[in-house]
Amino acid sequence: MRTLIVYGSKHGATKKVVDMLKEKIAGEVSVMNAKEKIKCDIKSFDVVIIGSSIYIGKIGKEVKRFIRSNLEEILSRKIGLFLVSGGNEEIESYYKKNFPEELLKKVEAKGYFGFSYNGEGYNAMERMVLKEIAKKAMVKEKFEKKNMDDFLNSLQINKETYNEEG
Repeated sequence: MRTLIVYGSKHGATKKVVDMLKEKIAGEVSVMNAKEKIKCDIKSFDVVIIGSSIYIGKIGKEVKRFIRSNLEEILSRKIGLFLVSGGNEEIESYYKKNFPEELLKKVEAKGYFGFSYNGEGYNAMERMVLKEIAKKAMVKEKFEKKNMDDFLNSLQINKETYNEEG
């Protein structure tokens, strides 16, 4: 089983999630930061997982670019999508706004994996918005590990539950 994880991370939260996922996935795992525009042979993977943080309701443009450039190949694989965001109330609408309909129809697992506000690299406006979010969240970081396990189980690639025959 070969899995490709492609992600976009503005301030590092999505990268943290990718590192956690990688440790939980059975088989060979390759990770690609969409910002690096690395070419890879998607057809050599059984599973493609795509993840992004949400910033003002949108996924990263580098993730959108990756999907647009590779949609046909992605659609021929088992697909998982995940989002990292401070709030999960609008997650389903973020999927609909940010991902092509044909991709959403083929997805086998969607996940919401939490958030992290580390305070590094934010501009003044972002810091102001994060202060308001942090007041509501009461914590700076919260990752949804059960959601990650459920997501990987849906794709049948969780090390803990993976069955070579199935």
